[in-house]
Amino acid sequence: MAPTSPPARILIVEDEWIIAAALQLRVSRMGHTVVATASSGREALEKAATLRPDVVLMDVKLRGAMDGVEAGTSVQSRLGIPVVYLTAYSEADILARLQGSRPGGVLRKPFTIDTLQPVLEEILFRQRAAGPPPSSSATGPTTCT
Repeated sequence: MAPTSPPARILIVEDEWIIAAALQLRVSRMGHTVVATASSGREALEKAATLRPDVVLMDVKLRGAMDGVEAGTSVQSRLGIPVVYLTAYSEADILARLQGSRPGGVLRKPFTIDTLQPVLEEILFRQRAAGPPPSSSATGPTTCT
């Protein structure tokens, strides 16, 4: 399934390797490039700063001191990279934190290519319509809300 827009460079952040591998396969089948995978919030921040992906797919619950919402908020505010959160949880406090982080999108697990692709396409469309990405020294919020 080829993307309707130019292929995107995507960072996948998921601490369960089998889910990360399945997601990488789905993204590749959509015609996009997975630039890296990360399994913790800290690793996600480092790879996002170094690789500057177009989009980050971020699991909400990560092992370690920094969860996905905290890492995603930092990626968006520091780097201007849109984040799509992936979650199996529907508790009100988690959903409120997600909305407060101004996500590029939120997908509930399990999801399919049919639900992932439109979210990615919309983010990429908005991102490209907004112009070139901010420099690596950007500190403002992402242009994707």
